[in-house]
Amino acid sequence: MIEILLAIIIVCIICLIHPSGLTQFVYFVIIRIHRSKWRHNFIKRLLKGKPHLTTKGFCTVQEEIDLIDNVDKTLTDRISFCGFHEDGTMITFSQVKVANVKKNRVTFRNSSKEIFVWEDDVIEQKTVNKVFTGKMNLTVLEPMRKWRIIFQGFLKSVSGGEKSVYANISVLWQCSSDPYECAQNNTLWSFAKFSAERLIDYNQLKKMITGQTFRFDQWGELCGTLDIDQSGENFFRFTSPRSRSFSKLSERDGNTRTIHYIKLKDKCWMLMLMKDYLCDFKILSGYIAYPNGEIWPLTLKDGASDSTVNKPFMEETAFTQDGECKVLKILIQIDEKVFADETFKRYHVNDEAAFGCQLTEETKHVVFKMNLETSAIHKYAYDEEVSNIPLVISMKDSLCKRPDLVGGKGASLSKLLDMEDDLGVIIPIGFCVTTKAYIEHIRENKELSCSIESIHYCIRNKQIEQLLKCCENATQCMARTRMSDVTQAILMDQLHTHFGSGYENECLAVRSSAVGEDGLESSSAGQMETILNVKGYDSIIQAILKCWASSLSFNIVEYRRQYGQRLTEPMAVVVQKMIKSEVSGVLFTADPLTNKGSTIVINAFPGLGEVVVSGKSNIDTIFITRTLDQHLDIRKRVSAENKHDGDKCTYEQDICLQDEMALKICQVAILIEVQFGGHVDIEWAVAKRCVYILQARPIISVAGETDEDLMHEFDTPVTDSKECLTTGNIGEMLPDIATPLTIDLFGRAVDLATKIMHGCSRALRYSTYASMLVRTFYYRMFISLSVICSMSISSLVSDKSKVEMFIMGETLPENSVQNLISFRGRKPSRFSRLIRLLKARFETRRAEKILRSYEIILQDTRIIHHSTDLNDLMEEIESNHEHYFKLWTAAMYQNAESAIGSAILMSVLCGKLNKITPDVSADLASLLSNCKNVYSADVPTMLADLAKIIDESNQKDYFLHLSAEESHAFLISSDIFGEKYRLFLERHGHRCVREADFLELSWAMDPKKLIQSLKALISHGIFNIRTEPQTTKEIVENLRSPLTSFQKFLFRSFLVSVARKGVAKREWGKSLAIKMGDVLKQAYWKLADLMVQESRLPEQDLLFFLTHREIKTLIETRSPELVRKSRKRRNISQSLLLYSFKKVNYGAPIPLPMDVERSGSPTFEGQGMPVSRGIVTGRACVIKDISEVGQIHKGDILICMFTDVGWTPYFPLLSGLVTEIGGLLSHGAVVAREFGLPCVVCMSNATKLFKTGDIVKLNATEGSLCKIERKLKISK
Repeated sequence: MIEILLAIIIVCIICLIHPSGLTQFVYFVIIRIHRSKWRHNFIKRLLKGKPHLTTKGFCTVQEEIDLIDNVDKTLTDRISFCGFHEDGTMITFSQVKVANVKKNRVTFRNSSKEIFVWEDDVIEQKTVNKVFTGKMNLTVLEPMRKWRIIFQGFLKSVSGGEKSVYANISVLWQCSSDPYECAQNNTLWSFAKFSAERLIDYNQLKKMITGQTFRFDQWGELCGTLDIDQSGENFFRFTSPRSRSFSKLSERDGNTRTIHYIKLKDKCWMLMLMKDYLCDFKILSGYIAYPNGEIWPLTLKDGASDSTVNKPFMEETAFTQDGECKVLKILIQIDEKVFADETFKRYHVNDEAAFGCQLTEETKHVVFKMNLETSAIHKYAYDEEVSNIPLVISMKDSLCKRPDLVGGKGASLSKLLDMEDDLGVIIPIGFCVTTKAYIEHIRENKELSCSIESIHYCIRNKQIEQLLKCCENATQCMARTRMSDVTQAILMDQLHTHFGSGYENECLAVRSSAVGEDGLESSSAGQMETILNVKGYDSIIQAILKCWASSLSFNIVEYRRQYGQRLTEPMAVVVQKMIKSEVSGVLFTADPLTNKGSTIVINAFPGLGEVVVSGKSNIDTIFITRTLDQHLDIRKRVSAENKHDGDKCTYEQDICLQDEMALKICQVAILIEVQFGGHVDIEWAVAKRCVYILQARPIISVAGETDEDLMHEFDTPVTDSKECLTTGNIGEMLPDIATPLTIDLFGRAVDLATKIMHGCSRALRYSTYASMLVRTFYYRMFISLSVICSMSISSLVSDKSKVEMFIMGETLPENSVQNLISFRGRKPSRFSRLIRLLKARFETRRAEKILRSYEIILQDTRIIHHSTDLNDLMEEIESNHEHYFKLWTAAMYQNAESAIGSAILMSVLCGKLNKITPDVSADLASLLSNCKNVYSADVPTMLADLAKIIDESNQKDYFLHLSAEESHAFLISSDIFGEKYRLFLERHGHRCVREADFLELSWAMDPKKLIQSLKALISHGIFNIRTEPQTTKEIVENLRSPLTSFQKFLFRSFLVSVARKGVAKREWGKSLAIKMGDVLKQAYWKLADLMVQESRLPEQDLLFFLTHREIKTLIETRSPELVRKSRKRRNISQSLLLYSFKKVNYGAPIPLPMDVERSGSPTFEGQGMPVSRGIVTGRACVIKDISEVGQIHKGDILICMFTDVGWTPYFPLLSGLVTEIGGLLSHGAVVAREFGLPCVVCMSNATKLFKTGDIVKLNATEGSLCKIERKLKISK
């Protein structure tokens, strides 16, 4: 009742203030009702009656998954990716899907304005993880976040002539914004105002609402490799919006919509301009998208007249931001028109140059080259249940197309048999012994079952050295078994049916056909048994048993283990008529070395083709080039005799296969390629001028990612070339590369924490799906200083320069305030900043309560119970992700509180000049020393105490001579030292070097490095490591910065105390978040162990080179492609370790040259930021990796890239510390201040300019490190 009265009062006020407001309000109510009803019904139909889960934007992650698989077959589904660059280069990928038929299109324009296109209709062929659509493949890697697009084929020039080029394109699309549905997200009030001004009648208004195409946009980036005509792979990054729309298939004359995607050259924001032709109106709408995720809708207006569509014309619109109306005048000029619905454009927005493209969408029937109804014959239903599976089946039977019944080879031959007439070749007749016969044969032979079980036992118990012997026993046992009478009877019947009563005299080929063989994701070609020239019934039986036995051979079992497959997959056997070939071989429709489909490669050998497949002899090779219209031309022949001399000319008479027959086989292969939907390799034979096809399978390597693709696989979009990225701060926990699982979990946890923290205080809008704070390039994590400094604009107690000092140890003039305002789109008022400060304070107190509750929860070491069932353990892990994210959010609040306390101190020290000088930095470092209850500073103290007890005992020498494993067992079981050692592991066992990486074992999981540190302390006799602390009064009186008496009083009374507590809370919150991460880390290692036992992974560490979603997919599907990808990522990560980057990068980071020149002068100096005062001279010890810590001598000045808690045990040995990255609140700075250790951070290239053994002077008061010539006596 109250709500109704309020509504009436609001309506009356509107009418009094603005008489036309009542009309607008009525339109608003009508539009609201009809749009909500229309949208609900459309989405319900779209998702087949599933409830809509929308919380923001168009749809959630789960809903896009539903859209991929369950979209209504009566709807037209359009998806497009438009990538463009300011140099004029553009590329678009589009796909229109109706039922299982897709119209694919690729358009490419180079910087010279040459345009090339490819367009084709294809029928999808589904596998477990992919949808293959001819030469263009779209794969959803992460719904709403990431897509993989691969195209391999010819592009035809539309600029004139018959020019065509072969393109090999592999790109990754990643989002940089949330999805935006204009029809829903454009303000209803704006639509109501538009309608009221024109007095649109009710029926027309209803038609305008229900006639709209359902669509959404999402901005992102296309990055990947482009190879045109084998000119070499070129890496590129393009701004790229993604659009997806749905329309009713029944509408023939629907509405039209024109969309302009525009990126300004000198601005960081993107613009989407859309003109809907609804009824008699041209409605102009759209939005502005800022790099930080903010989206501002444009005001609805009338669009320009159609008469100007082929000439430059002006569209004028506006948007309201923080109460200010901003007008946009957009000049649109046609550049190149490729299709009726795709045009490249040039733009000027308020007289500033811009670039982009135009798309046109119509809700009408899409014309396909193939009939939608007849296309269903190519779709094989592999998921249908078969109630009575035969033991033997003819290749002509429809069931023979199922790989799960007849293996990959058998299913492929059955499909080829259907195409025999169209291909104009002969497929040898035959039948298949199904996998059911294999399974029943094993079940009937207990000795065989036991021998197979022994293979599994070896894997489960990691007895790989025994695997060869077990496999040999199993194959011999299979050879000794007898085939059942039932199977033999059916087999004899099939022999009579296919080869007549004289089958005993017929030469047959008996070929293995395993499940999973010759598929889209894996191939074991040539590894299993094939027996040729088999004659007689008994020989056929023995040949089948020999094929079955080959599935248990060591080679195939190890192959399956290496790719995560079941060790004993069921085996089918193909029995075919033997072809006594004159010439035979293998043909690849894409060059297997270069993966280029413009070259067909034929391997040929006189006689039987098994020689070619097995690789047991040299072969002749023919290279054939093909064009867009499939014109074939023999480019080169290489005979077996001169295969090592590639430049030597080989003539037709030197090759066993004549040119005419080679071209004929190529034409057949091209037809097979079309039917299989991608590049294939085929086994062929020629006898009496007839071509026989013996096998066809996909080339799995062609559609895979290149090393360059994988290197950039986790790169995040950068929409603004002025965005400032740094390795500072985050580089302390992950100084080099991070594993994919770490990027997926830790990176997302920190990023999500930032979004929640600043979303709650409304300091900054953010994207739900795109990365906000954490960016990844070359597997290395960066943080966006632009994001953090943009947040400081919303703060009353901090500013850009202070944030930069805390994180970087220096200020960055290039990262200007004006750039930050442009990045976020606006600057909030002082009042709104005050409100946000108060709200942030409330959330910080709440975060502290959360941390205290988790401190109790984490005392339970069995948070995850480590089930021995993979699915149960995976569920436990997923249920704890929420705790991990929650703890990092709370820890980030403590981090912010610490920064605020330190920022207040710095503001007072800076005074009226508001300038950060070296004296200010040194004074702040002094004030922040002597913090109590700093978790990380407790590590060396506890270790020193333990070292002292061991040193004073009579077991010191015995302990020092034990191995790491023996030392750990000794300490754990000791009555004297055990309690202190166990207490240390309980309190700090979750810490280690690179502790945020899930691959890195914590001290509790692997105490070797901890034992090494403890022995070093005992050997050097270092037990008293803390210096006498100064009182706060003494520190304040000794400050260099000019302060008033009142300011000193504030410091002494509470400001310093509050800041120190903030530092302690920061370390405490971080330690708890790392501890929860260690709980998950242990669970993932247990999961990896179980997956190795179940032969889903060959090695445990490969699990950490997969994302969590991929691990889940691997458990569900045993995808060999994921195992292969994991191994390639691990290999690539090793090469990426050599890459280094600038500390500060603008735009996407670029690797630095490998070497930095070292000064040849006997003396030189480096400059950094002082964070712990003191002056010391000593021997430099340059450590680039924690594994080198054995080089540290007592009294050394350690020079390293960074320090985290894993380095802390070695601090007592040092006389000084220098790091390349860090800030006032970095780990090294905090711990160094606690122990009075002179420390300088942020010294660029220190590990390259200095070397171990240099005599250096560290002035941690001025921030310098100087190499000197004086010799020192070094204690060893």
